Amino acid sequence: MRINKRIIIIAGLSCLIAGCQTKNKDIIGIWTEPIVGQVGKKQGIEFNKDGSAKSINMATLVIKSYIKEGNKLKLVSKSIGNGNEFMDTMTYDITTLNEKELKLSYKGNVVWDLKKK
Repeated sequence: MRINKRIIIIAGLSCLIAGCQTKNKDIIGIWTEPIVGQVGKKQGIEFNKDGSAKSINMATLVIKSYIKEGNKLKLVSKSIGNGNEFMDTMTYDITTLNEKELKLSYKGNVVWDLKKK
């Protein structure tokens, strides 16, 4: 009987861990958008499997990590500018997410219109 309980516990934990690892797999990768007013230049975000993230071509916004929960995306970032630095967590609505496009909205307005690289 003990062996069966151990197997059930191990199987349950394995499923839980696997679920956590696949939860973000659709967002993993490099996503970019054109920089307004700078022809040919792009900015964006790189999302990694481990929950870390990296801003691309944004000197004043250093994105550190993310949490995806359903249709919400929390970005943890460090803002650097005007002589001040502070950490911030913003929660966005994921309005579009597929293999080519990621749109993030805040208070009903699209603020990120990213394409997968």
